Amino acid sequence: MLLNEKNFLLIDNPSFPSRQFCHYLTEKNSKVIGTGENTRNLLRMMYDHLVEDYCYCDFADELSISQMSVYLKNYHALDGVFIFENMFKEASPQKQKIIKSLHKNIYLVDEPEINNFKISKLKKSPETTYSYLFNQVDELNSLFNEQFLTNAT
Repeated sequence: MLLNEKNFLLIDNPSFPSRQFCHYLTEKNSKVIGTGENTRNLLRMMYDHLVEDYCYCDFADELSISQMSVYLKNYHALDGVFIFENMFKEASPQKQKIIKSLHKNIYLVDEPEINNFKISKLKKSPETTYSYLFNQVDELNSLFNEQFLTNAT
């Protein structure tokens, strides 16, 4: 099955029942890494063993997204990203592009009934690049390294 024994990133949202969804995933032996602005909620879920790890991310701030992406790339091997369907649909096109760039497998989650989550895979357009944020970070690193090397000589 899609969920068994895999690692996922969950983009937390206050209007989404994240705790119930994480409990649902742990029943499938999946590991969840949480991200979002509400670190208090994420920390509580970590304390309750619903998430393995968490990292703060303000999706309105490009630097925050880049830092989260680098952290996830260095410390976690993810099999996909879960996001609340309404949150994704209400996001601006720029924010949707950023979310799509986080991983090649983006799953939209809806809760039609109590604890009966509907999960659907987001279909991507061919022009979407999966490493959008990582490429930006790599470009910045190479620019800074070149600048320091030229100043050192």
